[in-house]
Amino acid sequence: MFFKKPASNHFPRLEVSLANFNRQFKVLKGMTPREYRAMFVSS
Repeated sequence: MFFKKPASNHFPRLEVSLANFNRQFKVLKGMTPREYRAMFVSS
């Protein structure tokens, strides 16, 4: 990620869309984005 997570909760919509993206990604790939990246990093 290229942005710092804000200390205060000024961007709830971003939080929701990010959580939704992660959920959709897990459905499509069968794994979390973190696990997906780890595949390439570890190899």
